Amino acid sequence: QEVHLDLDRAVAAAGLAAAALDVEGEAARLVAAHLGVGRARVQLREAFESSIVSAFQRLRRGPTPPAARELNLLSDDDLEEQLASEQMVESLSRRYAVSLEMLEQRIAVLADRMALAAGDNPIGPVALGQAMRDALATAELTTSVRIALYKFTERELGTAVAPLYDRINARLGEVGILPRLLPST
Repeated sequence: QEVHLDLDRAVAAAGLAAAALDVEGEAARLVAAHLGVGRARVQLREAFESSIVSAFQRLRRGPTPPAARELNLLSDDDLEEQLASEQMVESLSRRYAVSLEMLEQRIAVLADRMALAAGDNPIGPVALGQAMRDALATAELTTSVRIALYKFTERELGTAVAPLYDRINARLGEVGILPRLLPST
């Protein structure tokens, strides 16, 4: 039996991950306002969601050859932001390694691949980190505010993605995508 990925529905589900940027509760809104991002919040959320949609579109198109990487000198501020982004990705990757391993195997089956290349999971930590970088690129914020937003987003995504990953894994198993898959660790 063939199962085809309904990427439109999956993209809508990705909105759950993007919701972490539009954090719940009055306290979170107060923090965002205090950091000076209150007015930019909608713009940040839209750019974040757009980046996640683009990740699903890249998955749909299939693997592309790796682009040549340019080496550039970074300013101290850019380096700090890059490190904050990498820390967020590493933290989420470690925290959800088991769920991500299973999810990536299932997404690979849906994408008709043997395995996903690093970063090809459209709702994995690498894609979420890229979405955050894309979102922050749209706003004029100081480096300290950007770093604070990475840390805040890491904390919020840390609680938001666990149920998302669990629901997607369960649903894919229910519809026959590697239904007997068990974690390797």
